Amino acid sequence: MSRGFIGALTGIVLTVLAWYGPWLWPGWPAVTVLDFVLGRFAPSEVSFGAKAVGMVALIIINVGFWGLVTRGAIWTFERFRTLS
Repeated sequence: MSRGFIGALTGIVLTVLAWYGPWLWPGWPAVTVLDFVLGRFAPSEVSFGAKAVGMVALIIINVGFWGLVTRGAIWTFERFRTLS
């Protein structure tokens, strides 16, 4: 499997874990962005469509962040494996 596919799967798994798991850490990239945005807008003033777009954007941010972390970890492990 490619590194990008493994990264995407890891991002999706950690995002689902953030929704249904008891921990906050898998969702902290999206929560950080949400806190930043909610500091500027009141959720009650935003339409349903904007809330839906915002939720999709948070999912993309979370999956993308964890996918990049996974790709970086795989690259680092491969780099150390070739050095030894």
